[in-house]
Amino acid sequence: MKWFKFTSLFLAAGAFTLLDTSLFANMTVKNASIVSVFQLIIILALVADTRNYFIFVSGAIIFFAVFSSLPVWTIFILLFLLPCSVLYLRKGHLPLPSLPVATIILLLSNLIFELVLLLYIKEWNKKGFEVMYYFVLINTVFGSLIYYFFHLYLHIKTRGGKIKNF
Repeated sequence: MKWFKFTSLFLAAGAFTLLDTSLFANMTVKNASIVSVFQLIIILALVADTRNYFIFVSGAIIFFAVFSSLPVWTIFILLFLLPCSVLYLRKGHLPLPSLPVATIILLLSNLIFELVLLLYIKEWNKKGFEVMYYFVLINTVFGSLIYYFFHLYLHIKTRGGKIKNF
C-alpha cells in the first residue's frame, strides 16, 4: 500500500505544478501569482516525515522542470535547497511549529524565493520590488491558510500527541 501513497504524492506534485503553471500564472495580483507547489513543499518540510517530503519534492522538481520556463538550476535552488534548509531547521529545533512561527518561516521562504527569481531575471527596479512585495504577501497568506488546516488536521488526528507519520 506504500506504493499507492508514494505514487499519489508524486502525482499530486504534478497536479499542483500544472495548476501553478496554467491557472495561477494567469491569475495575478500586480504581476505576482501564487506558487502552490512551493507553499506545499515548505509545509511538508514543517509537518511531514522525510520520505514523504522527498517524494513530493522530487515530483515537483521533475514536473516543474518540464512545465516551467525556468532553468533547472533555478528550480533546484528554489524547490530543493531552500526547502531542505527549512526541513533541517524543523528537524533540529521545531518539532511542530505553531501558526505564528510557521507564518514567519513561510514569509522568509517566500522572500528568499522571490529574491532568487529577481536575481535570475535581473529586475532590480521599482517594478520588480513591487512584484516581490505582492508575491510575498499573497503566498504567505495562502501558505499560512494551508498550514493552519494541516496543523488542525494533524492536531485532531493525534489528539495533541506527537506526529508519527503523515
